[in-house]
Amino acid sequence: MTPNTPDAMLEYARLRPALGWLRMRYANLLAAARATLTAARDGDAHPLAYLIDELAAQGQLPPPDTGSPILDADELTAWHRMSLDSASYSADGWSQR
Repeated sequence: MTPNTPDAMLEYARLRPALGWLRMRYANLLAAARATLTAARDGDAHPLAYLIDELAAQGQLPPPDTGSPILDADELTAWHRMSLDSASYSADGWSQR
C-alpha cells in the first residue's frame, strides 16, 4: 500500500454517492428520450411530454421569462411537428434498430 491509499479510499467514498446520482439522472433522461422518440413514431399527440416532464423534474427547463417561444407541451409539439414537416425525414418513418 502506498501512503495515499487512505486518501484515495476517502475520496472514493465521497464521490460514490454523487456517481450514483449522476447515473440515475442520465438513465432517466435516456428513458425520457427513448419514450419521446417512440411516442413520436407512434403518432402520439404530445410526444415531447416525456422529455419535458423529465427536464422539469431535474430543474432543467428554461424559465418562462427567457423569451423562449416554446413554453409548454402543446407549443413544443407544434414546434416538433413543424420541424419534422420541413425536414427530409418524419417521425412516422423512424424505426428502432
